[in-house]
Amino acid sequence: MTHLRTKQIIAFLFLASAVLFLFSSCTTLSQKDCESMDWYSKGKSDGVAGDSANKFAKYSSRCDEHGIQPDKPKYQEGYAAGLAIFCTFDSGENFGLSGSSYQGVCSGDSEKDFLKGFHIGQKEFRLQTKEAELANREKELRKQSADLDRKQEFLKKMPENKCTFDSDCVRDDDCSFGKCRLTASKCSFDSDCKVRGECNGEKYCIGSDCQEIRQCRYDD
Repeated sequence: MTHLRTKQIIAFLFLASAVLFLFSSCTTLSQKDCESMDWYSKGKSDGVAGDSANKFAKYSSRCDEHGIQPDKPKYQEGYAAGLAIFCTFDSGENFGLSGSSYQGVCSGDSEKDFLKGFHIGQKEFRLQTKEAELANREKELRKQSADLDRKQEFLKKMPENKCTFDSDCVRDDDCSFGKCRLTASKCSFDSDCKVRGECNGEKYCIGSDCQEIRQCRYDD
C-alpha cells in the first residue's frame, strides 16, 4: 500500500469521525448517559477530533436537565490529551486531506506544526477534488462523443425517404402521351400521376443500440 493511499484512508477516517461526532452532538444525552459518562474519554475523543471545547457547555446543559453536573476537570484533562494527539503536523495533513474545517483549537508551536501539515493536506485535497472533477468531465465528454458517433452511424444508415405519416409518401410522376410513366395510368396532366406509398418502420442497429426508422415504401 502506498504512502498516499495510507494518508487517504486516514483522511477518510478523520472525515468519518467528524460526521460521527456531529451526529452525536445533535443527540440528546439521557440521564443514564450523563451518569455513566467517562468525561475524560469524552474530552479526549473531542480533542482528537479537533472539536471545539465549547461542546462541553452543550453536554452540561443537557445533563443539567437531569439534575446531573458533568465532571468538567476530567473533561478538560481528556480534551488536552486529545489535542496533544490532534495538534501535530501529520494530524494536520490528514485533517486537511479529509476536507474538514479547522476550528482553531491548537495553540503555540503545536498549532504552527499542525497548520503546516493542514495547509499541505488542504492543497492535496483541492488537487484531488479538481482531478476528480476533470475525470468526471472527461468521462462525460467520452460518453457524449460515443453518443455522437452512434448518431452519425444511424444517419449513414437512414434512408433519404424518411417519413412520419403515409401522407408524407407521395412522389411525382410524368404524364406522357396520356399515360403516367411509372403506373401507366391514364392522365391529362403530371398532377394526375401522383404515386402514393406507405410509411413503414424498420429497425436499424449499431451494436446493441437499436432505433426504429420510418421510411416510405412503394409498390413499384
